[in-house]
Amino acid sequence: MNVSPASIVTNVLTSIDRYKYNNKLTSILDIGAGRGIYGYYIRSFYDRFDKPKLQLDCLEPEPPDILYDIYSNVIKEKIEDYVDKMKYYDIILFVHVMEHLPKDIALEVLSKIRKKADLVIFAVPAYAKSLKPESNNIHHHKSFFNNEYIKGLGGEEVKVYPRCKVYEFGKEKK
Repeated sequence: MNVSPASIVTNVLTSIDRYKYNNKLTSILDIGAGRGIYGYYIRSFYDRFDKPKLQLDCLEPEPPDILYDIYSNVIKEKIEDYVDKMKYYDIILFVHVMEHLPKDIALEVLSKIRKKADLVIFAVPAYAKSLKPESNNIHHHKSFFNNEYIKGLGGEEVKVYPRCKVYEFGKEKK
């Protein structure tokens, strides 16, 4: 389970702020929450001032115990098994998940989650090959996506770092 660098976390939170400035933010789903870094920051920033409390859910196939202290609901499933049951959210975080799925499944999941949120914040590694796959099969990189490919799917580039690209997708029409 890796953790996003601080610069990527900052861009994700900035995307959430931009959404919140123009919309009422009531719900976020963090797909592949890992150790809950995004959930921690979202709770720290938004629950201090917003009432009622933000509905902040996460989807993690192997959730560590800490997620239960951060998120409203911890859904213990793989995204490809859950996406059709998923409810609608204002924002879905899909950060460093797609590369762990076979490309055809990853694209199908992305298409489906775009119909389940006003905004999808999406990040993938910027490098072309996996550096060191971890021993757990969930952590192996199975797909790679270059900048032109993601833009062709409708992603708007937010920031490109040496090791990561961050994009936003607006709601896809049903």
